[in-house]
Amino acid sequence: MEISKKVRELLDENGLRYVKIFASGDLDEFKIEELILKGAKIDAFGVGTKLGTSADRPYVDVIYKLCETMTRKGTFAPIMKLSEGKTTLPGRKQVYRFKDENGNFSKDIIALADEHVQGEPLLVKVMEKGEIVYDLPSLEEIHATAAENVARLPEKYKKLTNAPMYPVELSQELELLIQKLKRRLKKTELTFS
Repeated sequence: MEISKKVRELLDENGLRYVKIFASGDLDEFKIEELILKGAKIDAFGVGTKLGTSADRPYVDVIYKLCETMTRKGTFAPIMKLSEGKTTLPGRKQVYRFKDENGNFSKDIIALADEHVQGEPLLVKVMEKGEIVYDLPSLEEIHATAAENVARLPEKYKKLTNAPMYPVELSQELELLIQKLKRRLKKTELTFS
């Protein structure tokens, strides 16, 4: 940090204010934040090693869970898992995003796919029967959308530490379905006990 201040001073004294200071070397979001908070005179950061994987979570923990099953009649019926700590949400779903009066994100609601909720629907069908059925955006469009989404997220949720959880709620219909399936499961358990 002190080196960056000395280098900035030397550059400025010699008429090189336009020269940018670039720092790299085992940087992550926490080290970058620390440097900024301590007043380092750094214009850009190079993150390499810790960009590809996260040191504290070097993998994405994704598990596929069934949310509905086909009945003997050929229709789909919602199902859910009730194991402690592993409860899933039943049925096909849609996520709706809500914004405040300034256009910033305020909350998301997870609803059943056939519900009508006022927010902006976020999920789109990308594949069907193994075929892509969606016009995939270009890398530039993905970048622009991601940047816009980050800009619309209130600052309190962007903190590296002690950030509050972004509000995600379940719709009334989804809550009712969960309760209905739990009652049905209890009735089944009583029948077999």
